[in-house]
Amino acid sequence: MSGSSAPSASRRPALAALALAAALAACAGSIPRAPSTALARGRELYVAKCSSCHALYAPREYPPQRWPGLVADMSRPAKVTEEQARSILSYLLAVSAEGQGVK
Repeated sequence: MSGSSAPSASRRPALAALALAAALAACAGSIPRAPSTALARGRELYVAKCSSCHALYAPREYPPQRWPGLVADMSRPAKVTEEQARSILSYLLAVSAEGQGVK
């Protein structure tokens, strides 16, 4: 017995996938829940599509008027359909407006 605690080569991909899933879950946990079930799909898409390339921004980090341009700029590289972009934008606008005291 070697006493080595390093994972075997066959287990490394599984461990890497597990670490990635944990990291994404941690990022998603800091993103506010959708204020309604109608916006839940937008949140799901935001977490899934946007976090595949970069860290997620809390919706309240930007004022509502800034999100349309950001979503438009990122939709093509993220391979987001127009319908998905509308759902993401609806979620981001609702949550960022809450943070700004806008109703």
